Amino acid sequence: MDKPHLERIMKRKSGTEFTLIELLTVISIIAILASMLMPALRNAREKANASICQSNEKQLTNACLMYASDFNDWIPTSWTASNTAWHRTYIAPNGYAPPQSNPPSGIWKCPSEKFQPTAVTLTHYGLSRFTISWGHWRKLAQITKPSETVLIFDACIDPNLNAYSYYQTLTADQNIKAQRHNGGRNYSFADGHTEWAKPLRALNDFIWNVP
Repeated sequence: MDKPHLERIMKRKSGTEFTLIELLTVISIIAILASMLMPALRNAREKANASICQSNEKQLTNACLMYASDFNDWIPTSWTASNTAWHRTYIAPNGYAPPQSNPPSGIWKCPSEKFQPTAVTLTHYGLSRFTISWGHWRKLAQITKPSETVLIFDACIDPNLNAYSYYQTLTADQNIKAQRHNGGRNYSFADGHTEWAKPLRALNDFIWNVP
């Protein structure tokens, strides 16, 4: 028997060579396993983003509570007709939260939000208006159920930030677009705690209107 032929036989017997079919089978198995793992990895990443978002909202809520402590119990107003906003007029400039940037960064940025707000808004979060009208101020003492009353929440960014949070509009398009955490959004309350909730629960169980 010639030597090259003998070497081919020995290689087959030793199992050191893969056929093309075997190689394709291994590649297919790896692809199937990867496709099974990807949803779990995406879900884990979103849970991590939602946790970061809740931490941001908690810090911003604490900033509003500190502001109220220093200013005779007044909570910053969400927005006024003169284009002043709670974050860039009352909170950031007075040192209750880090400086803002465009695009948002740090506690002003939700890691799950793909759109960027305008240079006017500089954040992915809204502050409750407590009423259907703009420019109303409320004191903490007026909030009788702080653990149920929303302060900070995920706001709609597409196309512009919309902090229109009065409870009657939770089913409006600008609020539907803000459900960026697995079909829901994060809310931070007047007592300082944060929660994730779907729209129906936010509509029925949370307090938005403070007379």
